[in-house]
Amino acid sequence: MYEETIYNSENGQISLFPNPTTGKITLGIPGEEESVTAEIITLSGAVQLVQKLVVPRSRLVDLDVSDFSNGTYIVKVNGSTVNSSVKLMKK
Repeated sequence: MYEETIYNSENGQISLFPNPTTGKITLGIPGEEESVTAEIITLSGAVQLVQKLVVPRSRLVDLDVSDFSNGTYIVKVNGSTVNSSVKLMKK
């Protein structure tokens, strides 16, 4: 069995799936960035995670949020050409 995920980054926005999640999430990083900084922040502004990520050729990066409390978070991704954020629901 062969399986491959192809990420289309034409709109310039990060994508996040699955959302809502109970554990791992996958971020789709647009552009040609080789590395980015990802932040996960609560709606009250508390920073839960700051991590520098190396972006592979597939443009998909996995993060584990299984230890986070249930709730809504903001995921921000910043790089030299990427500055985007998306809501994340953890259940």
